[in-house]
Amino acid sequence: MKTNKHNRRKFLRNSSLGILGAGLLGEKGFSQSQSEKKYELPKIKEYRMLGRTGFKVSDIGCGPAILANENVLKALLKAGVNYIDSAEAYGRRVEILIGKAIKGFDRKTIFVTSKVWLTGKESKDDIIKQFRGTLERMGTDYIDCLQMHSVTSSKDLNYNPYHEAVVQLKNEGHLKFSGVSCHGANWFHNPEETMEEILNTAIVDGRFDVLLLVYNFVQVEMGEKILRLCREKNIGTTLMKTEPFGGFYLTQLQRYNEHIEEDKEIPDYLQTIYDKFKEKQEKAKPFIEKFNLNNDAAIRNASIRFVLNNMDAHSTLISFRGFQDIENYLSLSGQKFSDTDLAILEYSKTLYGDIYCRHACSICESVCPSQVPINTIMRYHHYFINQTREKYAMQLYQKLPGSKPDVCKNCPGYCEQACPYGVSTRGLIAIAHETLNFYNA
Repeated sequence: MKTNKHNRRKFLRNSSLGILGAGLLGEKGFSQSQSEKKYELPKIKEYRMLGRTGFKVSDIGCGPAILANENVLKALLKAGVNYIDSAEAYGRRVEILIGKAIKGFDRKTIFVTSKVWLTGKESKDDIIKQFRGTLERMGTDYIDCLQMHSVTSSKDLNYNPYHEAVVQLKNEGHLKFSGVSCHGANWFHNPEETMEEILNTAIVDGRFDVLLLVYNFVQVEMGEKILRLCREKNIGTTLMKTEPFGGFYLTQLQRYNEHIEEDKEIPDYLQTIYDKFKEKQEKAKPFIEKFNLNNDAAIRNASIRFVLNNMDAHSTLISFRGFQDIENYLSLSGQKFSDTDLAILEYSKTLYGDIYCRHACSICESVCPSQVPINTIMRYHHYFINQTREKYAMQLYQKLPGSKPDVCKNCPGYCEQACPYGVSTRGLIAIAHETLNFYNA
C-alpha cells in the first residue's frame, strides 16, 4: 500500500493531535534577555509530610535533572522545590550538577535521593563504594534516601548486600532512609508480578521508607491501591509518569510515523494507528473548540492537577527541561482538580487511550510467544519522547536482553488481543523500535 504523502501531511498538520501537540513544541525556554529581567517565577504553595521520614516535601518535586542546568535547579530551589530525585545511572555529570546547585542552600531543607541499580552481583562493599562516589560528586555529607532502582521482582527486595550497606551507611550518618522505585516486572525476569504486587511486598517488608511509583489519570487502579496502603503504613510516596499524553509523545509519533512511511509500503499495524487518528479527528473538533485546546497546556495542567488531588501522593516528580517548565508546572502547585479538568481528561482518554501503553502494566507480555519485553520498551520510548532523554533511552534499549520488536512483523498480534485497553501495541512498539535504533545510527 502506498501513501499519499501530501494528504497524510495535511492530516497530521490539521488533526487534533497536531493542535494539541503544537503548543509544547512551540514553547521555548526564556532567552538570556528574558532571564536577565527580574521575572518572578511561580512558587511552591503546598508541602506534604513524606510519610515517616518526618520531612515536608513540595507537592511538585524535581525528577531526573538530565537536561537541566545548574541555574534551572537553583531556580527550582529558590521557588520552593525541595525534593530532588537522582541516580548514578542518570549520569555522574548530573550528580555533579546537583551538588553545585544545592551549594549555598541550607542542606537540611532539601531532600535528595539516589538509586542503586542491582544486578545481583554487587557486594555490600560495592554498593557502599558507589554510594560514596555519589556523595563526593554531590559534595554532600549525606543522602536523604537511597532507593533500589527499578525493582522488577519481589525477591529482589530481599537482596542482603543492599540492606547491609544501608545499615552501615545509616550508622555512619551518611544515609537517612531506604526506598524502592518500580515500573513493574520485566518479561525476561519475572512476567508474573505487577507493580502493585512488587510494591505491596516492599510495604509489608517494613524496611523501605519511600516509594517511587507510576500513577496518572489513565493508569489509576494499581497506583491508588499502593498509595492507600502506604498511607496506612506511613510510607512516603513519590510519583512518576504522570502525563500519559504529553505533547512531545503525540507530535513525535506523528513526525516519525510520517518519516518511516514516505515512499514505503505501510504495515497493516501502522495503517491501523493512522486510521484511528483519522477517525477521531472529527470527533475531537467540538471538544477542542469548547475548551479552547489550541495547545497541550490544558491536558498537561489537568493531568498534574489530577495527581496532586490525591493527598496520599506526597510529591509529583517532573523532569524540568528549562525555565519554561518551571513556569508551566510550579504554577500548578496547590491547585485543585476541577470538573472541567475531569471532562478534559475523560475525553482525552477516549480519544488517545489506544496510543498509550500503560506503564507498569505488562498484561500482554505473558501471551507473547517471542517474549518481547513490551512494557519496558515502551517505557524507554517514553523517556525518549516525553522526557527527551534520548541518549539515556537508547543506551537502555541497546542493553535490553531478550527479543526486540523486529520479530513482531509477521505476528497476528497476540499482545493486542490480550490488551484490555485496546492499545495498538504492534504499531507503537514498531515505532519505538525504529526510533530507538534509528537515532542510534
